[in-house]
Amino acid sequence: MSWRAVLWLWAWLGALAFGGGVRADDGAAEPPRYLAPAAERAALVAHLDRLRRAEHSDANARRIALIEANLARRAQLPDDLGRRFVLVDIAGFAVSRHGPDPGQVVRHRAVMGRRDHATPAFADRIEYVVFNPAWEMTRSMAAAEILPKLRADPGYLARHGYHLLRGWRDPVRVDPETVDWQGVDPGRFPYRVIRAPLGGNPLGRVKIMFPNAHHIYIHDTPERWDFNRAERALSAGCARVEAALALVEWLLAPQGWRPAETAAVLAGRTPQRVDLAAPVPVYLVYWTLRVRADGRLEGRDDLYGRDPAGAAGATGVDDSGA
Repeated sequence: MSWRAVLWLWAWLGALAFGGGVRADDGAAEPPRYLAPAAERAALVAHLDRLRRAEHSDANARRIALIEANLARRAQLPDDLGRRFVLVDIAGFAVSRHGPDPGQVVRHRAVMGRRDHATPAFADRIEYVVFNPAWEMTRSMAAAEILPKLRADPGYLARHGYHLLRGWRDPVRVDPETVDWQGVDPGRFPYRVIRAPLGGNPLGRVKIMFPNAHHIYIHDTPERWDFNRAERALSAGCARVEAALALVEWLLAPQGWRPAETAAVLAGRTPQRVDLAAPVPVYLVYWTLRVRADGRLEGRDDLYGRDPAGAAGATGVDDSGA
């Protein structure tokens, strides 16, 4: 067993021992950290008006540019986000679930895309979840990372829990030992590399799907230690959420889903898709300014270099209020 699998097993057993079964990562409701999105937008406008009336300075000019950029990003969202929705706060490394009651928010720590694999900002609808998901490597990743290993050692996949397939409609399992890896063109890699559920699978116990052109989704992870980092820009673009099972149970609760069903499905250790009776909106946002519940501004690092040039010095907390 690899060291990653051992650590994943420790985390899993610890959850069972200390957290009431598979719901050990359940998120607890807490007082809202930030204003509701509509109120937050209004507060940013108030901050902007105050700064525009203030005496001109380079610092104020940077703050104005940063607020304007963040307001422009918020303007891309609908006025009505829905009674229940999920907000993926990219720069804040968090995923929060909202509703159905106003102010009912539970926020979970999350891992986002690395600086060279940015998590995109867009809106969509969550349609289904998959328990015990298999993980399929992208073709470009397989060609860049797996092909060199197979050229040196065709037994690499079997030892690390991967399967090799060819074809999509009627996939055929391929024995890596029978392939001439030296002759495989990296630019036209013809195989699918898939890792079986659990056992160190990078998707963990569940993935939350909103099919999109970016191939982005939310998922669990066995790498629990990453959530203790302050900066969590570590993924290839998808959002890894600490309380994935709690989020999934919240998504499925309106259709009568119960924690006992989660436990039963996970115990089966095979992939199982569950469709949402009503899709839930999901908003992936890149906000480098948030408005705290007390009205103060909270700045975040501009991970992906999307803020206006020269606005970096405006990050931090504005203690002057709205």
